[in-house]
Amino acid sequence: SLTLNGWSGKSSISSNGILLPLIQWLLDTGRRVALPKTDGDNMDFYEIQDLNEVRKGQFGVMEPIGEQKVCWEDAICLTPGVGFSIDGGRIGHGAGYYDRYFERHPRLLKVGIAYEFQIVDHIPTEVTDIPLQWIVTPDRTIKTTKS
Repeated sequence: SLTLNGWSGKSSISSNGILLPLIQWLLDTGRRVALPKTDGDNMDFYEIQDLNEVRKGQFGVMEPIGEQKVCWEDAICLTPGVGFSIDGGRIGHGAGYYDRYFERHPRLLKVGIAYEFQIVDHIPTEVTDIPLQWIVTPDRTIKTTKS
């Protein structure tokens, strides 16, 4: 079972609103944290030690300012989105960054971070969509049915 005991994401209704308190909690509890940064059609992750090491990026989301790229194959990838389904489907913002990243890094544990109202039974997917294995909300943890 996947749990994030001690974390509360009830701050505001946005990807940054749910992720920033979680990222701060992870940093405060000594976890290594890397955040995504896009470059053209690619996305890579860069390690941060503190939330002061991020700034608003090209899509209005927080991106790391450092250059310490990481390639953690056996790691958890906390994945934001607009909508999530219990069968592992995810609606992002339509650019496919996470799906392409997951294709290049198949061993990552893919975990959606959501509020309850973002979860539905099914989301139509395409062959390029890579399903999530877990969804975590402030209230519960869901092992997806296609994981």
